[in-house]
Amino acid sequence: MRAGVILYNPQTKQILLIHRWKNGEKYFVIPGGGAESGETAVQAAQREIQEELGWSLSEKQLQPAFTFRNGHRLEIYFHATISHTSTPMIQGEEALRSHAQNIYQPEWLDIEAICGLNLRPARLKNLLLDCLTQEGLKN
Repeated sequence: MRAGVILYNPQTKQILLIHRWKNGEKYFVIPGGGAESGETAVQAAQREIQEELGWSLSEKQLQPAFTFRNGHRLEIYFHATISHTSTPMIQGEEALRSHAQNIYQPEWLDIEAICGLNLRPARLKNLLLDCLTQEGLKN
C-alpha cells in the first residue's frame, strides 16, 4: 500500500508536489510512500510527510481524497490544508538517495499547472484534478 498527501495552501492556492529527475526523466509525484508493516494508511501518510518534508500532520488534518489500484498496489490519498508557505528541503531516505541522476525537489505549484505536468502514475492526474474540483479548490 502507498499513502500520499495532497498538501494545499489556501493562502497561495497552491499544492506541493515533488519534482523528480531520475535517469534523464522529469516528472512529478504527490508526497508519500509505502506503508510499513502494521501501519494504517493514515499512519503511513503521517510518517512519510514527516520523513520527506519534516512536517507533522495530525490525523484530523488528513481527509480522505481517493483510492485506486496501481497494478498490484493499493494507493490511498489524503487531502490536507496547511499554512506553510516556505518550500521544504527534502529529507530522510530521499535526501540520502539523491544524486545528479536522482533528484527530489519539493515545489509549490498553481492548481492550473497540473494539467500540463507529467504526473506519475499517469492515472493520478485526473483523480487529482477531480479531487481539487470537489474540494472547491479549482475554478
